[in-house]
Amino acid sequence: MGRTRQDVTASALPASEAFDHSLAPHSAQAAFDAATAQFLNFYDTTPVSCITLNEQGLVCDANLAMGNLLGASQLTLVGQALTRFILAQDQDAFYLFRRRVITTGLSQSMELRLLRDGSLPLWVQMFATDAKDAHGDPVQRMAIVDISERKRLEQALEESEFKFRSLIANLQVGVMLQGPNAEVLLSNSMALDLLGLTEAQLTGKTSFDPDWNVIHESGEPFPGPTHPVPQAILTRRSVRNVVMGVYNPKTKGRNWLSVNAEPHFTADGTLHQVVCTFHDISERKRIETELKYASLAAEAANAAKSRFLAAASHDLRQPLSALSLYVSVMRNRAKPELQGLVGNFEDCVENLNELLTDLLDISKLEAGAIDCRPTNLSVSEFFAALYSVFLGNAQGAHLQIRIRRTNFVAYTDATLLRRIVGNFVDNAIRYTNKGGFLLACRKHAGKQWIEVWDTGIGIPEDKLADIFEEFSQLGDGARTRGSGLGLAISRQMAKLLGLQIKVRSRLGRGSMFAIELPRGQLRTASKPLVLVTPINKKYKVAVLDDNRQLLQAFKMLLEGAGHSVVDATSLSELLVHLGNDRPDILVSDYRLTDGQTGFDAVAEVRSLWGADFPAIIITGDTNPRLIQSMAIQGIPVLYKPVRADALQAAIGAAIEGSAP
Repeated sequence: MGRTRQDVTASALPASEAFDHSLAPHSAQAAFDAATAQFLNFYDTTPVSCITLNEQGLVCDANLAMGNLLGASQLTLVGQALTRFILAQDQDAFYLFRRRVITTGLSQSMELRLLRDGSLPLWVQMFATDAKDAHGDPVQRMAIVDISERKRLEQALEESEFKFRSLIANLQVGVMLQGPNAEVLLSNSMALDLLGLTEAQLTGKTSFDPDWNVIHESGEPFPGPTHPVPQAILTRRSVRNVVMGVYNPKTKGRNWLSVNAEPHFTADGTLHQVVCTFHDISERKRIETELKYASLAAEAANAAKSRFLAAASHDLRQPLSALSLYVSVMRNRAKPELQGLVGNFEDCVENLNELLTDLLDISKLEAGAIDCRPTNLSVSEFFAALYSVFLGNAQGAHLQIRIRRTNFVAYTDATLLRRIVGNFVDNAIRYTNKGGFLLACRKHAGKQWIEVWDTGIGIPEDKLADIFEEFSQLGDGARTRGSGLGLAISRQMAKLLGLQIKVRSRLGRGSMFAIELPRGQLRTASKPLVLVTPINKKYKVAVLDDNRQLLQAFKMLLEGAGHSVVDATSLSELLVHLGNDRPDILVSDYRLTDGQTGFDAVAEVRSLWGADFPAIIITGDTNPRLIQSMAIQGIPVLYKPVRADALQAAIGAAIEGSAP
């Protein structure tokens, strides 16, 4: 342009006058000057920085915005080289930029940094075009836009992305970004390590690729469409904690991974990408496997313990059962002066029987062979039954029994409750030197409880939790008759009934054991069950046992009661002895010769004399699985040692129950 605003003095004219050719020549000049003034006014006031350079790169003119951008007046800029305001690192690029504009004659743009006194360099975008001035000399006209804020944001974005990539790269978690088609866009080094692939191998790979060789925890194949990322794409929801076993080609082993997939969407709801994260749980799986094997080993050890107890119990019950039966025979035949001695024998047998019964109860509980049959139960009648059972023991220990009357009716299993409370009473007698014990039914905190109070030695505070453990006993050996299983059995039976047990004690003052009671209905309260043996009836009893001592004892006892007995040590022998003569009942041991069982014997005689033929199985086994199978058979089972009165009652009940 070759001049500044100061060279122009013409005033603005209306356009119609400025371009009216009918005007005089001096009027045309005035119009031209006015138009020029308007242009210069626009040139100065436009917010875009504009500048013109000559062939030497010197400033020919600059507008007000350019002066403000560089912090200099327009007049001081004219005649100066623009490179004076360009950062040294960008000057070579600027020189090449100008050469392209001049040689090509085409408009060009570039980004560079301009200097401003006292300020940081400004990032600008420069647009340049080749032109001629009013005298026809070549110039470059340039428009310059301040892009410092944009460059600052770009730099911040780059730094943020760098930090993000650094964070992802250093995470101890595998991370993959996957596209809308489940293709891998980006992955970190941990992902590459866990998957055993290079970045080139992984990038572009999809979750559907069969080369993954992925399995479920069960060992079954893990189809590609069911992988977490395809599922996240399909459902548009997060997929969490999916366990996958992925083959690693580098280690030639399998890594167990816990995988998460998180879908991300654009503002319009279009799926943008899925962030897949996973971490190695191989060590956890190894520990789980070891724990599983340890648990199996513990179960095997526990089963071995149960088998040992069952075998030991069976071997002990055989002679004990015979001893019990022989003592019963002695009671009937002994002279009056020997009845006291026979009573001592009976006490010894009863104590041994108690020990084995506790072991049997534990085995039943472990086998789940105890059924709960709740009925309405009068607590008053329940107390009366306990009184009759424990009166003799209490009197023998010189203790008093007191019962607090109650009208409460409970709804629970009477047999299990009798076993639980009976253990409380038995402990009260065992650990009380003087005084006695009280049976009461009281209400606390909205619940009804049976309580057994004693004036015994009490329990130390730090031992209250231990007394319910198996084989736990307190006190010296002289007072600790029993197995140490009573309270453990009570706790397990209470758990089976869904009832709570509580205990309070003061050392040297006594203890209180209690069990809660569900409320029943008075109008249907049940009476205690009493078995009445038809003593005037005599039966023909077939007895089968491979132990000759027991067989002889059974025969002596039953014949002493007036029954006729056909006995044998094997099923084939028994059938020969019976011939076509039908007995009234079969009493068989469970374990027989030649691998046969009492159930085999029952099945055989019922095939001969009808499906309702009465039978009783007698066993000394306490194996939990065996007990469970016996409970399913529905045949009456008596456990050794068998008391004479219990055998008589069972025979009568089985025969009368099968009668038409």
